[in-house]
Amino acid sequence: MKYESYSSLKFSNTDRVLTVTIDSGARMNAVNDDLHRELALVFTDLQNDPDCDIVVLTGAGDAFCAGGDMEWFQEMID
Repeated sequence: MKYESYSSLKFSNTDRVLTVTIDSGARMNAVNDDLHRELALVFTDLQNDPDCDIVVLTGAGDAFCAGGDMEWFQEMID
């Protein structure tokens, strides 16, 4: 599979184990618009990937995912 279209998720495949790393660029990988959109799509793409049997979802840096990006929430409210 080709995962070049993803900007907030990074992919690494070793021995049919695909590691998907949340690396949103936001503080503590908080969910922003881009990450939210990509998370909605990635599991369908992973399901169709013939080169992996196991998926490990992890986060870059000190946190897996802090939850929602409050600045993004405020933008949607405004």
